[in-house]
Amino acid sequence: TQRELLVALRRVRGDATVSRARMLTELVDIADEAMAGAIRRISVQRGYDPRSHTLVAFGGAAGQHACGVAERLGVSRVLVPRDVGLLSAAGLAWARIERHAARTLLRGMTGIDAVMPTVVRELVRDAVRQVRQDGGEASVSRLLFETRLMGQDATFTLEAAVEQGIPDEAWLRGAFAKRFAEEYGYRAPRREIEVVAVRVVACGPRPGGPGRRRAGEGRGDGVRRESLAAGDVVAGPVLIGEAHGATYVRGGWSAEVDGAGAMVLTRAKGAGERGAAAAFESAELITGRLYAIATEMGETLRRASLSANIKERLDFSCAVLDSEGRLIVNAPHLPVHLGAIGVTVRALRDALPMGPGDVTVTNHPAFGGSHLPDVTVVSPVFDPAGKLVAYVANRAHHAEIGGITPGSMPPNASSLAEEGVVIPPMYLVRAGESCEREIEAVLRGAGYPSRQPEENLADLSAQVASNRRGVEAIGALVAGDGGVALRAAMDGVRERARRRLIESLARVRDAAMEAGESLDDGARIRVRLRVEGERLVVDFDGSAPVQRSSFNAPAGVVRSAVMYTLRLLIAEPLPLNEGLMEAVDLRIPAGMLNPPFEADASRCPAVCAGNVETSQRVVDTMVKALGIAACSQGTMNNVIFGNDRFGYYETVCGGEGAGPGWRGESAVHTHMTNTRITDPEVLERRYPVRLHRFAIRSGSGGGGAYRGGDGVIREYEFLEAVTLSLLCQHRASGPFGAEGGRDGKPGGQRLLTPGATVREVPGVMRANLPARSFLLLETPGGGGWGRG
Repeated sequence: TQRELLVALRRVRGDATVSRARMLTELVDIADEAMAGAIRRISVQRGYDPRSHTLVAFGGAAGQHACGVAERLGVSRVLVPRDVGLLSAAGLAWARIERHAARTLLRGMTGIDAVMPTVVRELVRDAVRQVRQDGGEASVSRLLFETRLMGQDATFTLEAAVEQGIPDEAWLRGAFAKRFAEEYGYRAPRREIEVVAVRVVACGPRPGGPGRRRAGEGRGDGVRRESLAAGDVVAGPVLIGEAHGATYVRGGWSAEVDGAGAMVLTRAKGAGERGAAAAFESAELITGRLYAIATEMGETLRRASLSANIKERLDFSCAVLDSEGRLIVNAPHLPVHLGAIGVTVRALRDALPMGPGDVTVTNHPAFGGSHLPDVTVVSPVFDPAGKLVAYVANRAHHAEIGGITPGSMPPNASSLAEEGVVIPPMYLVRAGESCEREIEAVLRGAGYPSRQPEENLADLSAQVASNRRGVEAIGALVAGDGGVALRAAMDGVRERARRRLIESLARVRDAAMEAGESLDDGARIRVRLRVEGERLVVDFDGSAPVQRSSFNAPAGVVRSAVMYTLRLLIAEPLPLNEGLMEAVDLRIPAGMLNPPFEADASRCPAVCAGNVETSQRVVDTMVKALGIAACSQGTMNNVIFGNDRFGYYETVCGGEGAGPGWRGESAVHTHMTNTRITDPEVLERRYPVRLHRFAIRSGSGGGGAYRGGDGVIREYEFLEAVTLSLLCQHRASGPFGAEGGRDGKPGGQRLLTPGATVREVPGVMRANLPARSFLLLETPGGGGWGRG
């Protein structure tokens, strides 16, 4: 009820003077921001910028929210149609019959002129015939061409004017280049363009609909906009009542009724600058906008990238950080990335001066990197006066970045140099000018260079486009007040996380919080936690020394695992941010969990498995010490294969550990990984592999009062000769149960090569396989909870 909401709002704000009107206004603002956020996400997914369009309102309550939503989107024009509350029903009476004829081509644009005229003419005949079968005359209204860079899945729809005739290859290439540059802010990479499909739309004559009338005349069963007639202009603030709704015209807006009875709302220049602006009245609204910005950045990165790792598996993360380089808000991406991304931003800030128009990059573990395929791109954000107000950053896993094996995650690497190209802190863009030649030289000039530098450059361009989206959005957010509200909101997010962690520590203050876990090769992870006043000490003393294998985890990765685990303690949906670490003393002695790095990459320890596997086992150990749940599969089950022509990488799901009151989920990614698996259709189309089986591994979860989730079985057939690498854990023993629950089953893997028998292979291995070889992978089940 209103009274209960008012009491709750006063309690949250600590303000006894909050009025009912103020409460309702803020609730409307929150609703407006939620709707604007949804529109932003959908628009970005489809490649549109809301600011360049008119917002169309429909539904009975739409007119009450239209101006508020438009201001948050930066939209200056809103169309409120006649019969707005009945829009869909009334619109059917006006809809023209349309019929589509389409053909899938899936061919490169080179030489397309030889087939395009025939294809289009046949589709025109088909579409026109369909309309005539419905009765009435028909005409062609649209010619549409679905296009994309070869190897991508996201397409651009190019529309040719019907009157210009059938477009040729030159027109299609020019239209694609223009659309790509408009969408991503940089030139399309040097790659063949694919024509995916052609569509022709034909339509019949417009049917009869409701008769037109003056806006003020009304009908007994229609809409009445009070006394307004066509051409009348009303200035806000004013509420315009209708038969099926009401439209609120805010101050700074005006409404004009057009000849069709629709109202066109127009925002005066400089009025109601909310779209991105800092006039929000609560930190929650700004936090929500930052979350939406990080999400928009991620969608831009996904759409613009070429790599299946980024586009299909979503192996990337996007974040907004404050002016000190502290993580504030992120989209729900990968925890293993996000906890360390602030370390990287601060390291890049210290290594390179960053001004307006600069974009920096690194993948070096000494600068907060995780492993070499994870490349981090950072951009500063300045207010109109030139003051630094924030950073935006993204980290994306490139499917190939050199090294001694395709896929750049060699299980037998003994140094960082053998894992691939090491990118020191450097500029990708300097004062708005591309540094592509410099980064290309690094990719091609390493001891073990990238096998696909063109794809690396394309994905780096996508990362730059992602940051560009974030810089523009935050820049507009601070345009009104120079970032005062933004800084206050960011400080509030960090402080809230810090306080919630301190409150959560009260529940475990007297517990004996220590635990140990071992990797499959026996390397030990030890952690002790103790509460000292309002601080938590997390001490990894007693963990293994630096390893000769690649299971060394950079300190930033361990920090990510700690931050993520502490987030599990807080029973509140807070964004993962570095406020969680402000009450923590993190102690990581030199060793496997904090290896040293030198300038010479050949003298640095290997780390590729430390990011993906050791990070999971650190979480296992923390979860065990805190008694949060039974152990999940505790591995990412990394499968990497390729040859001189390509590299592919994926992580495979398994069983989740059960907990007090819940069963573990089956076939899910858990903890430090939050990627999805590549769809079989995409995998088989883009790579020489056939997926024969992908199924639940029934009975692999540990028993108990609450059973652990089951792992999966995934069976691959390689159609070409490949180098296969595996990096997996929980093969020597299963994920632990808790409170009397039983352990989950360990994972396993078997190989079958032509002319040989099936053989078991270890979880960490590399093999050169001939064509028609098979891999059967079984992932671990989660541990059970409680005696059952």
